[in-house]
Amino acid sequence: YDGIKEGDWKSNLEWFDYDKELVISKRDWLRRIFEKKQHFFYFGWSGMINFHFLQKTKIKFINEAILYEDDYFGILLFLMADLIYICPQKLYIYRLRAGSAMNYTGENKKVAQYFRKQTEVFELEEDKRAYHVASSYARSTLGLEAFLQECDDEEAKFVISYCLMPTYTSSAFRILGFEKDPLGIMEQCVKLKKYMKDLSYFNFSLKEEMIYNIGREVLKDLKKFPNILKIPFKVCKMMTRYQVKQNIFKKNCERFDLLELYSNAKNDYINKMHLSYKLGVLFFKAYKYRYFGSFLFIPFALPFVIYSWSVARKKLSRGGGVIC
Repeated sequence: YDGIKEGDWKSNLEWFDYDKELVISKRDWLRRIFEKKQHFFYFGWSGMINFHFLQKTKIKFINEAILYEDDYFGILLFLMADLIYICPQKLYIYRLRAGSAMNYTGENKKVAQYFRKQTEVFELEEDKRAYHVASSYARSTLGLEAFLQECDDEEAKFVISYCLMPTYTSSAFRILGFEKDPLGIMEQCVKLKKYMKDLSYFNFSLKEEMIYNIGREVLKDLKKFPNILKIPFKVCKMMTRYQVKQNIFKKNCERFDLLELYSNAKNDYINKMHLSYKLGVLFFKAYKYRYFGSFLFIPFALPFVIYSWSVARKKLSRGGGVIC
């Protein structure tokens, strides 16, 4: 970890509980995805590939300046492989930097230099970065969809469609939150709608994401007294942007006949026990009743929120859970 907070990142081997040296088949890999209810997969830097196999299958990264290109590449690679050797020993240390695309903290708001030209239509750097993320997921998911249409392996089609595609599709639908679409791929995403039918959750919720983001910013500003006074103004600014984005998202859902996805949107992946989320809820409600002076009550409510979170954290820790 270089310049970012240490997290609980795990490799695919750890997610799949592969802790012994062995050789598996494509079938073993697919069954493990299904049994573990794995909702994502990637492969790139974490292993070695027979170059003759790459020449034979003609598998390539999507060469269109996208992020997370190892998801599309890794899924196709394992779907075409006959045998996969598992080496549980860690031979390579991956360096996570603050400015890297792999920075999971959400603090990297800058768009990559190689994608700047495609995002010139956006004024804010944050929007440029967000569009790069959304369009990357969209292009990767559309690539997977094209492969599945040609795939004649029914087991592979079922597992990938049922376990992985719903997650990638929900991430691809983030593109609907933009008024401008310089790459013109929004309309193509409509064909992905079918993968949402068996989804018991919808990994996209503007409201809950905004609550979490507000809480994270508040938590950061509470550490410095001068910034505390700026919190209400920052929250108001973030809420205004949220409302604009919410309206755009709804309009695009209407435009592409996806209103049922908008109505049923929720996000079970946001951990509501995070202190960031608890603080976000507090300030979200304060903004809602701001004309009644609700921000003035924040100093009195803040200790109670932090105390209740602390108590819940201790209870869950004793029960074997973890709260960040």
